[in-house]
Formats: sequence, structure tokens, C-alpha cells
Amino acid sequence: YAGATLHIEIGLPWAARIEGDKLRAETEAQLLTLSGMVAMQLSRLDEARRTLMAVLSRGEALGKPRLQLGALDNLAVIANTLGQWNDTAAWGERILALADSIGSAQDVAGARLRLAEAAEARGDTAAALRWHERGLVIHRATANRRMEAITQRFLAGLNLTQGDATTALQCGVESQTLHLDLNEPLEACLAAAIAAQCQFHLGQPAAALERLDAVLVRVRGEMAEYPANETIGLRWRCHQLLHALGDERATPMLEQLHADVQATAAQSTDAADRERLIKAIPDFRDIVAAYGQRGAAP
Repeated sequence: YAGATLHIEIGLPWAARIEGDKLRAETEAQLLTLSGMVAMQLSRLDEARRTLMAVLSRGEALGKPRLQLGALDNLAVIANTLGQWNDTAAWGERILALADSIGSAQDVAGARLRLAEAAEARGDTAAALRWHERGLVIHRATANRRMEAITQRFLAGLNLTQGDATTALQCGVESQTLHLDLNEPLEACLAAAIAAQCQFHLGQPAAALERLDAVLVRVRGEMAEYPANETIGLRWRCHQLLHALGDERATPMLEQLHADVQATAAQSTDAADRERLIKAIPDFRDIVAAYGQRGAAP
């Protein structure tokens, strides 16, 4: 990110020298979009929001839908990170309306993803399923295999929540296969962990443990080099299954997860907002609740 920041800082003065007001403004806005994305990755969320709001205003003034869509989607990601689900849904609705007006199928699907995320976080599993299923149709029609894999993974988790472990397992396995083909190990492992949970719920504990152990090898290996906040969702799925199986590895994993949730929340927001953030993000909330119930029977 330091390298990206350097190139942005070098590029902005050059962009300011471009002749032609519209081209200059558009080029600057593209660089500012990247600046906002870097700030997001570095957890400078207030800075990222200000930058992206400026890009959105500039995109509207220039009549450039693509600039607007980029800003809107990143603003939705910020809202996700902060557990501000009403804002996520509002940004998703704006993306959907704009994408539909220009006939951009991929951006329509992206809007449906944001709306699904908000619905799931607010406990509306049925609505989340509907949004993801509609998005999946577009991803398959446009041969977007990465988004197909991501959507299948979401569908696996949602179907499992709904009690349909058979459908969930099918979605999880398909997602894992696609992510492996795309050389996306973290996403493949998350899909595999969900599939293992499905096998457990289908009365196949040995097969579930075998699949989970393969995931844990990678969690302890290459995944250990990832930032802790990026693997919380994966490790939480692993812990849930280990706990259900009565496996002693569940306890130290939960302790580390709890510490990582607290550190991530502290990095994302100020102390006054931290408790709200943890309660608003389902995985964070569930990890803290499980930590408070340590020692309870599976």
C-alpha cells in the first residue's frame, strides 16, 4: 500500500496539468478512488469515506456513471466494515438504480450482493437468499467465475442457516472447486469449512473432520501470514465445527479469535463506538458470545 500511495501522490500533480477540464477532473477522480481504496485497506475509514464522497460528487457533476458506481460500491464496503447495515442497503439501492439505468449487468449483480449482505446481517435470511440467487444468474450468464464462486459460498452458508444442509453442501463444494481453479486459497478454505459443517449436520462427522483438518493445515501454514482480520470468518467456521465435535483445539482457537475481534474493532472505530460495532457484525457478535460461554457443552 505504501507503493500504491506513492504512485497516487506522484500521479495527482500530473493529472492536474491535463488540458481539458472534464478529462482532468475525471483522471483526478480515478486517482482519488484508488486513494480511498488504499485508505480503506489501512483502516483509515473516515479518510476513505471523505475521499469517496468527493469522488461521488465529482462523478455526478461530470455525468460519469462509472465513477459514481466505483465510489458507491466502496462506500458500501465501508458501511459493511462498520456494521452500518442500513447504509449498506441504501448504497446498494443507489448502485442498483444507476447500474440498471445504464444496462450494466455486472453492476446490477454487485448491487444485489450489497443488498444481500445487509439483509443477512439484519437477520433476513430469506431476502439474502433471493438477492444472491438473482446475482448468481447474472454471474453465470456473464461467465464471471469469481463472483459465481463467492455467491455460491454465500448461498452455502445461508442454506445451512435455513436448515437445508444438502443444498448447502452442494453450493459449498461448487464454490470450493471454483476458488481452487482460480487459485484463491483463502476463499476456497472458507467454502471447504462451510462444506465440512454441512457434512456434520448430515450425520457425517468423520468426513467433516477430514475436510476440516485439510483446511486447518492451510490455516496454520500459509494463512498464518495473512492479516488476522482477513481470516476471522474462516477461523470462526473452523472453531464452530471443532466445538461441535468436542475437539480440544476449539478452545485456543476461540481465545485467539476473541483477541482478534477486539483488535479489529479497535482499529476500525473509536472506543465509544466499539461495542456497537461488535454487536452489529454477526461473526464478531457470535465470537464474543461464545467466548463468554467458554466451557459450555457442545
